[in-house]
Amino acid sequence: MTLTGLTRLRAAPLLAALSVAGNLSFSPAYLRAAEKAKETPVTIRLDFIIGGNHAPWFVAWEKGFYAKRGLNVSIQPGTGSADTIRTIASGGADVGFANVSTAIVGRSRGTPIVSVAQLGYIAVTVLWREETDIKSLKDLEGKLWAISPGQAHGFSCRLLQRSTT
Repeated sequence: MTLTGLTRLRAAPLLAALSVAGNLSFSPAYLRAAEKAKETPVTIRLDFIIGGNHAPWFVAWEKGFYAKRGLNVSIQPGTGSADTIRTIASGGADVGFANVSTAIVGRSRGTPIVSVAQLGYIAVTVLWREETDIKSLKDLEGKLWAISPGQAHGFSCRLLQRSTT
């Protein structure tokens, strides 16, 4: 096949565009962008503002563990475990990190979440001053409890209080 002078003039811009596209398709930046497009987007919602207990999520991200498994992860700070659970239930995040007590309360109220693992150790501690007349949980009956507002521990402590009576 031969090209006439006029056809060559029309073909020149097309060939130039194909040449540029061909060169770009093998550039490292283009290849990385193509790989990123193939990754599955995943949003991780934390339970609170970023702190030391959230390090595993960020270490995995920095070391490329997510990308190695085909995940394009974004990590969101939270505003409390209850908020994280609501965000996951509504589809605003795919997975999250929340207090297990809050997850139990949410699930008991019909929130469509599943707890699959506990990372770290978050204990609920009941304490009192040594010099008081409190010597056992039974002695807590009728006493006031100091609990952070909105914490699921409030539910746990009420159950604990009922179990001692």
